[in-house]
Amino acid sequence: MANEPFPDVAAHEIVTRVLAEDRAADDVTTLATVPAELLGVGSLIAKEPGVLAGLPLALIAFRAFDPSSRFDIRVNEGQPFQPGDVLATVQASVRAILQGERVALNFVQRLSGIATMARQFVDAVEGTGAVILDTRKTTPGLRLLEKYAVRCGG
Repeated sequence: MANEPFPDVAAHEIVTRVLAEDRAADDVTTLATVPAELLGVGSLIAKEPGVLAGLPLALIAFRAFDPSSRFDIRVNEGQPFQPGDVLATVQASVRAILQGERVALNFVQRLSGIATMARQFVDAVEGTGAVILDTRKTTPGLRLLEKYAVRCGG
């Protein structure tokens, strides 16, 4: 579901809140050892098969620390991936990559897990006329994102 609308405003608010909770801006090791002007590239590489959801959140997390971050998406939202696939690469300051990576990966992993499970259910009922629907029983504060992930799963 690469064309599935993404909840932009909510996503920015959620990522900002989670970065603050994670204290990502206070990463003393990164701030003390990585020069501010050092640029780098990071890759998001799949370890398990799945269906992708959540890359826009990763970009928001990296751009919170480096607004000029560039994201090269290799697998679109809602598309399947296999172990070893490069899902995306980020080009940014190394500080931004290190400060944003934990939150970015947590969102991509969680939402891709939801999208993957949704796809498994959709595939299981294919041809039966049954329709898979999501529930409002979601993680507090993450409802819009989790419902988005279900839609990415099909």
